[in-house]
Amino acid sequence: MKNPILPLAAVLMAGAMSLVSCDSDSPYVPNPDAPARSNGAYVLTQGNFSHVPGALYAVDYATSSVTAEAFQKANGISLGDSPQCGVCYGSKLYLGVSESNCIFVCDKNTFKVINTIRLNNSKNGQKPRSMVATGGKVYVAMYDGYVVRMDTTSTVIEKSVKVGPNPELMGLYENKLYVPNSDGENYPNYGTTASVIDLDSFSVTATITVPMNPYQFEANNTGLYLLAKGNYSDVTSKIYKMEGIDFKEVADATIMTLDKDLIYYVNAPFYGDRATEYKVYNPANKQSKVLSFPDVQYPSNMVVDRVAGKLFVSSYVMDGQYPSYVAPGYLNEYDMNLNLLHKYDIGAGPTCIFFNQD
Repeated sequence: MKNPILPLAAVLMAGAMSLVSCDSDSPYVPNPDAPARSNGAYVLTQGNFSHVPGALYAVDYATSSVTAEAFQKANGISLGDSPQCGVCYGSKLYLGVSESNCIFVCDKNTFKVINTIRLNNSKNGQKPRSMVATGGKVYVAMYDGYVVRMDTTSTVIEKSVKVGPNPELMGLYENKLYVPNSDGENYPNYGTTASVIDLDSFSVTATITVPMNPYQFEANNTGLYLLAKGNYSDVTSKIYKMEGIDFKEVADATIMTLDKDLIYYVNAPFYGDRATEYKVYNPANKQSKVLSFPDVQYPSNMVVDRVAGKLFVSSYVMDGQYPSYVAPGYLNEYDMNLNLLHKYDIGAGPTCIFFNQD
C-alpha cells in the first residue's frame, strides 16, 4: 500500500493543534441523529479484482435471515470492484465502490438504485473509502485526498474539501469529522496527520499530528479513539485515546469497535507466529479482559450494533495456513455476552459492516 502528501510546516502544525484540544473530561456529544431502533445489518464484500465482484448482503434481525447479493438481484448489475464503504441513512443506502469509482444511492428496502454518481475525472475526489451520515448529509472520504458532502434529498455531491493524502475511516465527534490521513500510497513513509472538519462551515479547521498510519477514528461516551496501523513492522498497530493534543496508548490492536462505554478489539499481528487475540477494554478502570471466539477462523472485521446490543465478527475462511481472499466468508452474530446467535454465509472479503437503523 502507498500514499501522497506534502508535510506541513511545524509552526502551522503547532497552531492547528492548539485549535482542536480535546479535553478528555468534557462530556461526549453524541450524533444528534442517533437512532432509536436497529432492524438489521449490511455487509459489503470486497470480492477479488480478477475473480469475484463485490456484493451487498442484508441481514434481517426479525427473521434471522440474509439476502445474498441484494444489490445485484434488485438491479440486474454487479455492485462492482472493491466496495469499500456504506451507510444507511433515512430511507436510503449509500454504497461506495472504490475501483469502480462510483457511489450508488439505493432504496434501503428494495435495494433499487435511485442515483448513481460516477467519479471518474471528478474534481470532488475519487475512490470512496469511508462514510459518515448526520444532519441530513452524508460525508464521504475519497482516497485521493478529499471529503465530500452529499445532500440526502437531491442525492448529489454539493461540496468538497481537500484533506490529507489517502484518508481512511472517519469519525464523528462533537460536531466535527476527524479524518485520518494514512498516506498509504507512500509506503513506507506513512502519514502522521489527521484533518479536522467543522460540520457547520464544512471546512478544515485544523490539521493535527497523530501516530503513524492513522486508520480509524471512533467515539463513544468515554472519548475519541484512534486505531493507527504503524508500519507493519517495528511500529505496531495500536489503539490510542485522544487527550488534549496528545494520543495515549490503549492497546496493541489491528481491529477496533466501540460499544457505548467499552472498546472491543482484535490483535492479529501481520508478522510472526503470535496467535490472534480478542479483548475488551474498559476505560473506567483501564483494564482489558481476554475474550474467546472459537467460531472465527480469521477475522476481517468486528463491529458493535450499539442500538440492538449485538456484536458481529466477519471472517475469511482458511486456505491451508492462510486466509482465502476468493472463497466465500461468513458473518457471526453474537449477543453482548458473546453467545453465538447466528452464522451467515457471506461472499468473499466481508470487510464492511453497517446497520439498518432508524
